[in-house]
This record gives sequence, structure tokens and C-alpha cells, in this order.
Amino acid sequence: ATLGFASNRHGKPYLIPQAASPNLQFSVSHSGDCCILAVQREHAVGVDVEKLRDLPQAMDIVQSYFTPTESRALAALPETAQRDAFFVLWTHKEAIVKGMGISLAAHLGRMEFERDRAGQLRLAAWDGDRSIAQSWSTARLDPEPGYVAAIASNYPIRSLTLQNWNCIGAN
Repeated sequence: ATLGFASNRHGKPYLIPQAASPNLQFSVSHSGDCCILAVQREHAVGVDVEKLRDLPQAMDIVQSYFTPTESRALAALPETAQRDAFFVLWTHKEAIVKGMGISLAAHLGRMEFERDRAGQLRLAAWDGDRSIAQSWSTARLDPEPGYVAAIASNYPIRSLTLQNWNCIGAN
């Protein structure tokens, strides 16, 4: 009852800071039967979760919202791997956009991801500017079988705690 919420100009909700309380940032996402809430002190955070499912128009979405380099990388994968790779990349992109608190459709194609030495996705550039990679961290999450998620922060992600609650039917 004591929490106050507002929205930025793009509609992202935020907690109204209270005196003598930490500045908590949050992001929420849901897909299918899975919901994820990310909370972080002082720094922007974004999260996205997607249920893995057949998406016949995936390559059309790739052409519209992914960079040419990302499009070529996905197209080069065997068809059986394209679906999961699409959702992994999509969740990373959406987590960054949510963390920035900006509109989704206008910004997905402005960022480009690449694999780091360990094979993990990382933000490589924003509008071709590679210095942005130093400003945002992302990490893949696997919340439960059949789902993929990503978290993004404008602060290095050094540790994560993932709590799973399955309260369906609980009294």
C-alpha cells in the first residue's frame, strides 16, 4: 500500500523513490505459464521470457527487426536450430529495450548482438557504435523446460539468484 508507481514516456512502469529507501528498479515479463520479475538496486534492469514454440513467420521477423549480420547468422543455422536461436536472440534484445525503458518496435533493429569467446550472446553495438557494449550486460536464463529468458542491466551482472515458485493450486 505504500508503494507508488508511475510510467515513463514510453509506458515503462517504475517505482516512485521513497526517502531513506533503496532505489529499486524492476522489470516483468510473461509468456505461456511463466512469469519473471527482475529486481535490482540503483541500476536499470530489463527481463524477457518466451515460451519456445513454432513461429512460422520467425524469419520475416528477423528480416524486419534484426541486423543483417544477425539475420545471416540465423539463416546459416540448420532449420532445427533456428527456432531456439531466434528466441534466445529475441529475449536478449527485448531485455535490453525493456531495461532502457524505450519502445520495442523502433529499437530492436538498432542493436546488434554477437557471441563472445565463451559462446554467450553480448551486446556488440547500437547503431554501429561498439562502445555501447561496455554499458550493458546480458545473461541467458532458463527458467523452466520449454522457456528461454534473458536479463539485461546497465551494470555488470556478477551474480544472479533465480527463484522458482510454482504456486498453482496452492492454498
